[in-house]
Order: sequence, then C-alpha cells, then structure tokens
Amino acid sequence: MQNLSHWERSYSVGNWMLDNQHRNILILCQQTLDRIADELSFNSVGKELLVVTTEHFAAEEKVLEMTGYAGFAKHREEHRRCLAALEKQFADAHAGLITTKSLSEYLPRWCIGHIMESDRQFTPFIQRLH
Repeated sequence: MQNLSHWERSYSVGNWMLDNQHRNILILCQQTLDRIADELSFNSVGKELLVVTTEHFAAEEKVLEMTGYAGFAKHREEHRRCLAALEKQFADAHAGLITTKSLSEYLPRWCIGHIMESDRQFTPFIQRLH
C-alpha cells in the first residue's frame, strides 16, 4: 500500500500554502488508515481529517476566487461533492457497511485523485500570477 504521508513533487500546485495543506491532508489520510483497527482513534482522526479538509477547501476556494480562476464555480462544486463523499465513507465505515480494505483503497484515490486531476488544472493559472 502507498504511504500517503510521503509528499511527491508532482503533487505541488505551485502555492506554498495550498501545498502544505495538501501535505497535512495526506498525513491525516495515512493516520486514518493506520488507525482503522482502533475505532476510537480512527473516529478521532477521521473527524480531524474532515475539519482540516473543510478548512483547506475554503482556503483554496478563496485563492481561486481572488485570482479570478475561470473554473472556480465548478471547482467549488467538486469540493462539495468530495466532502460529502468523504463524510459518507466515514459514516459507512462507522456503521460497518464497508470493509477496511474498501476505505483503505478509497482514501488515496479520493485525496491524490483530487489533487492530481482537479487541483493540478489550476496550477498553471495560479503560477502565472507570481
């Protein structure tokens, strides 16, 4: 299994604040996976992941809005869907509706997939503004 706490240069979106927030989210994803067997710890880290992700999405949206990014509305809507999907995964895991294997496959796809497929689309735009 991939170690999510290992930052890859290819994950960078060219903004120090957003990159650091992405690093933190990846670390929290890894900690969540590491604690699946301990329900109390898993729930605690999972809640922290949701809070940190919500804060990150707000910060990222502010950057995109301030820079006039043309895809801002679409990206904001994707954030809403990503957060709802993550909340559902945690609720399903807590209710025993999904396996730990399913969650351990979901989290890397969810986080890295969003960074590489969605966030990297605005990278050239925000880098031009420096």
